[in-house]
Amino acid sequence: MLNKILFSLIGLTLLVASGTGLFFRQTYTNVSADENMLDHFSVALWDFDYSPNLINIMNQTVEDSPIIIRAKSEGKTKYTFQNFTQEIIVEEVYRGDGLKVGDQIEIIDFNWHVIFDNMSVNASFINLMQPNNEYLIFLDNKLNTFNSDEKIYQTPSLIIPPIFNYEDKEHVILSVTEDNLYVPYKSVKENEFFVSSEESLAKLIDFKHEVLQKYPK
Repeated sequence: MLNKILFSLIGLTLLVASGTGLFFRQTYTNVSADENMLDHFSVALWDFDYSPNLINIMNQTVEDSPIIIRAKSEGKTKYTFQNFTQEIIVEEVYRGDGLKVGDQIEIIDFNWHVIFDNMSVNASFINLMQPNNEYLIFLDNKLNTFNSDEKIYQTPSLIIPPIFNYEDKEHVILSVTEDNLYVPYKSVKENEFFVSSEESLAKLIDFKHEVLQKYPK
């Protein structure tokens, strides 16, 4: 009798698990097929109060970066389960070996996640790169993957990865609370940085301009 109950519980658990997996797989497939996918999600906003030394850390990181490139975004994002990469075309190599002008590569930040439980995206407080926009990008290394044809490069491990648009964007600044840092993505979709104060935006823009002057187009 005990064995029958045990097998019944195991069967029920597997059924629920498979049903849940099927639900999330279908949800993932349906949402990721939408070119305006992120409009269904929310993103967190950053403020200097959370990490007052960030600019100093970013400055040291970009100085030591082994790979520095200027690239044009194709506006393509590849979603694989809960992670995603962004596709770019290399337009100039300022530092680093193994890359040349015209290379099509993908970049990944290991903090980039799509979370279906609460329909949020961890975008590391920056927007996805926009089609035909040019960016100054600092990278750590090329990832070793099972597919030798893949060219996926990793950003440095920072709260905000050093990816800077050569154009300045208009920003929408929204207030958030410590209990809830999230806002609808569609409310800030034209931003370059996802921040919750004018002060934070000003410091990021100043740092961006300082870095871009070292690597002009």
